[in-house]
Amino acid sequence: MPRTAFRRRFWLLLAMVTALSGAFALGEGEAASGTVTLTITAVGDCTFCGEAGSKSNVRFLEAVQEQGYDHFFANVRELFQADDLTIVNLEGPLTTVEKPKAHGYVFKADPACVQILASSGVELCNLANNHSLDYGVAGLKQTAEVLSERGIGYCGFTEAWSAELKGVRVTALGFTKWDHTVEQVTQAVAQARQDCDLLIVNLHWGWERQHQQCHEQVEMGRAAVDAGADLVIGTHPHVYQGIEKYRGKYIVYSLGNFCFAGNANPDDKRCLIFQQTFSFNPGMGIAQANILDAGINIIPASISSVEDRNDFVPTIMPAQAGAALLKEVAECSDGFNAADALWMKDNYLVENGLVEEEEF
Repeated sequence: MPRTAFRRRFWLLLAMVTALSGAFALGEGEAASGTVTLTITAVGDCTFCGEAGSKSNVRFLEAVQEQGYDHFFANVRELFQADDLTIVNLEGPLTTVEKPKAHGYVFKADPACVQILASSGVELCNLANNHSLDYGVAGLKQTAEVLSERGIGYCGFTEAWSAELKGVRVTALGFTKWDHTVEQVTQAVAQARQDCDLLIVNLHWGWERQHQQCHEQVEMGRAAVDAGADLVIGTHPHVYQGIEKYRGKYIVYSLGNFCFAGNANPDDKRCLIFQQTFSFNPGMGIAQANILDAGINIIPASISSVEDRNDFVPTIMPAQAGAALLKEVAECSDGFNAADALWMKDNYLVENGLVEEEEF
C-alpha cells in the first residue's frame, strides 16, 4: 500500500555506544488508512517472594506492609500502560498451597501480589519456567486462576494465550529448555502460526549468570523463528544477554531479572526492557507478509531504584549508566547491527540525548 516516505538517521554522540550506532528510521512514515500498530513490551523475571525466612523475603514483605503493592512498578507503570501488550516472566507461583516440591530454592508469593501486575498494565505472564511448579500442579493451577480473575493472561506448560488486539490475532507460547526439545518447540510454533497474525514465543533457557548466550539457545531460538515466531523472548539466566536479528525477527536471549525478590542484593542488578512495534493491515488476513516491523526500543534498567541493595523497584537507567549497559549488550549480540535496525520513535537513545537526529 502507498506510504509517505521519510527516514531518520542517528549518529551516536558517545563513543562508548558506537557498537550500537547506526540508522534510526520510522520505516516508510505514517501508516496508510486501515493499518494498525501494536507495541509489545517484554521484561524478565518477576518473583514476588524469596525463600521463606530469607533476608530478601523479609525485606519484600516489609515493603509490601509499608508501601503497598502499587509501589513496586511505580517507575515503569506509565511505560507499561502506554503500550498494547506487556509481558513478564512470572517466576514463582501465586498460591496458598502449603507443601512445596523438594528441590533447591522454592518460591511462593501471596496471591494478593497479583495487584502488582494488575495495577500496572501487565496483560500477560509467561509461566514456563523452573519455579512455577515449586508448589506442584495445584500451585500452578491456583496461579492461573488468580491471574485470570484479574484479567491477566498466561502461557506455558501446554497453555497458549490468544487474544484479539485492535483486530489483530495475537498468540503467545512459553517453553522451558529442559521440558521441550527443539523439534517439539518448532512443531508447536508451526501449529500456532496457522491461526494468528502475530506470534510471540517465550523461552526459558540458558546458563544462570552467564551474559553470553549458549549454542543451545541460538539453535532453539532460530528454530522458533524458522517455524514462524515473530519475536522470541528469553529468560532464566538472571542477567542480560545479547540480541540477534535473524531472518528479520528479533531473538532477545535474556532480559535478566526485573522485580526480583529472590535476592536481597545481587551483584548485577542490570536488566533490559525490550519493546517492538508491529504494523498490520487486518484486512489482509493471516499472512507473514502482513507483519511489518515498525521499530524496536532497547531500554536499559535496574531491578532496584537504589544501588546498595535490592528495593524491588525496577527503574530505567539514566543516560550514562544506560549507555554503558547498551555497549555491553552490543558486545554479546551476534547478528545484530543497530544500523540495520528500525528504531521506534521516542526510543531510549533519543530521549536521553545519546544520539543526534538528522532528517533527510
